[in-house]
Amino acid sequence: MLRAVGHPVAVNPDRALEQVAREEGWQIMRFDKLA
Repeated sequence: MLRAVGHPVAVNPDRALEQVAREEGWQIMRFDKLA
């Protein structure tokens, strides 16, 4: 689904999505969970 958008960003990706994001050159953003 991220391949269909103009500027894909993987947010808090699991390992599989992180691998795809790195291969595709997508931005990866990580956010900590709120307490």
